[in-house]
Amino acid sequence: MNVLIITNAAWDTRNSLGNTLSNWFTGWEGCQFSCITYRSDLPNNNCCSEYYVIPPFNIIRNLLRPKRIGIRYDSTCIPTDSNRIEANVKGISGFKRYIIRFLVDIVYRLPIWRNQRYKRFLHDINPDIVFLFAIPESFVYSNVNYIKKHTNAKIAMTIEDDVYGVVSSKLDPLSALEKYRLKRMFRMADKLYGASQMMCDNYSHIFRKDFAPIYKGCEFGSLKDKINSPIEVVYAGNLLYGRLDTLSTIAKTIRAINKDNVQIRLTVFSGTKLSEEQKLCINDGVNAVFAGVKPYEYIKDVLEKSDVTLHVESFEKKMQSLVRYSFSTKIIDCLQSGNTLMVVGPPNIASVEYPRTIPGAIVVDNVDNIPAAFKDIVSHPESLIVRAKDINQFSKQRHSISSVRNAIRNDFQSLLA
Repeated sequence: MNVLIITNAAWDTRNSLGNTLSNWFTGWEGCQFSCITYRSDLPNNNCCSEYYVIPPFNIIRNLLRPKRIGIRYDSTCIPTDSNRIEANVKGISGFKRYIIRFLVDIVYRLPIWRNQRYKRFLHDINPDIVFLFAIPESFVYSNVNYIKKHTNAKIAMTIEDDVYGVVSSKLDPLSALEKYRLKRMFRMADKLYGASQMMCDNYSHIFRKDFAPIYKGCEFGSLKDKINSPIEVVYAGNLLYGRLDTLSTIAKTIRAINKDNVQIRLTVFSGTKLSEEQKLCINDGVNAVFAGVKPYEYIKDVLEKSDVTLHVESFEKKMQSLVRYSFSTKIIDCLQSGNTLMVVGPPNIASVEYPRTIPGAIVVDNVDNIPAAFKDIVSHPESLIVRAKDINQFSKQRHSISSVRNAIRNDFQSLLA
């Protein structure tokens, strides 16, 4: 089976997208993986053998020399950091970011990047299955549309965020175009997945096509048999969508509990860039620590050594609407740790509602209940061992990595039958 992955960012296990792809596709014997992307980030994985990169500036610079568009390499000759494929535009926000989005969108509507080099790549890898995250960018849509028309490949895609619900401005021509693209992409798909059961139910109703939930799989270690002193609480994930505010509230709670002595400690790992003022909200060096970004294997080890693995969402109404159907892959990382999962966030959000079904998980869906929840943990630390065992048993039944990979592979093979 030849599987082509279409992404915007590189397949790098150190970021959320790449880590999820590797979680799903590692160990598929008899399968060949290739990847088409447009960002300059360098790949870092043990699955993919062929890469084709089409950066927007590569297209612009070669408008008069379209034969030069596109960069192809394989896993044996990945460019080094000192020889980057293309410079990314970072640190831009607001109106300037919108203008860049608009211009990049136009660039990928130009047919010149689908040159002989691109067609040769598709011919050589001969994809049986094309897998992608359903995002309505011109790059992704144009690739899927071309491949659907000119190859026999089956299309499988997953919707991880409520993009269709968020992309709703009638006054924004790019938003209207993106909604149209999503509809078209879903019609082209032969297999559709969603990040949560809530999302699948909603999108199945809207588009009259079946969506099946797809989660990351867990690799389990040893069970917890003792609690740290102080109790270690760890959050590892981005701080977007108002999550920083919730973590700030938790940090204040912990500082209050530790007034006389340090009984519990919060450590936050995140690659989200924060101002010094924002860091102070979750970093006093004693009760709460902001540890920045670290490699996945390091984070995995820290989560396993912790006592409580934490996921949070914002209690702000606007933010709730943005993440309501999404299911954070970090929750699976928490389950994999073998420790107690604690989720703090408002009700009626997929990442809060699903943990309610997990025996042993702690769910706090009211901001006023945060102090009581942490005081209970400090008062009954031994309960964390019992909770961890219940959570581990549930996770092995529902989220074993072998069963997740087998289910996806069986889906793909069914498409080709």
